[in-house]
Amino acid sequence: MPVNRQTVPRVERETEILDAAQDEFVASGFDDATVAAIARRAGMTAANVHYYFPTKDALVAAVAARAFRQLFASLDALADPVDRLHAYVDFHLANHRLRGQLQVAAAGSAELTAVLQDREAWLQRTAAAVAGSPGLDADHLAATVTGLIEVITFHPGPHRVLDHAVARLPRRSR
Repeated sequence: MPVNRQTVPRVERETEILDAAQDEFVASGFDDATVAAIARRAGMTAANVHYYFPTKDALVAAVAARAFRQLFASLDALADPVDRLHAYVDFHLANHRLRGQLQVAAAGSAELTAVLQDREAWLQRTAAAVAGSPGLDADHLAATVTGLIEVITFHPGPHRVLDHAVARLPRRSR
């Protein structure tokens, strides 16, 4: 029996696949991206990609999970939760083209649904940090942020809307 001569550790191979998938999803969208195209970008076969990620949905979920983990790590490094919300809005507006496709893909993927639930939990926690505690004010702020990013046409001044919503909150201690 031949000896397995794999020289690339699993984590590195998965990272190569996720990098290629992210590039392909951005270039083609989730619907039009294929595992074959992702494999070509990663310099391997589609069968090899499927060895690490059994379905395209699993790959979409892994790419989204990684992107949101990276986003939240960078946002959580910001001291002011209001600045975190502004950066969160900027991220979503910059990636607006994929938003609708991500929601559609989530409808068929339990893994991706869990990723989007984590995103909503982060937003709720951050809104509560701005409001001073969880509750109606935090819920309204989170809803305002969601309204700014879940649109077909951008609001001309999303940061002004966010600043206005924060200013309307009862005074919070800094």
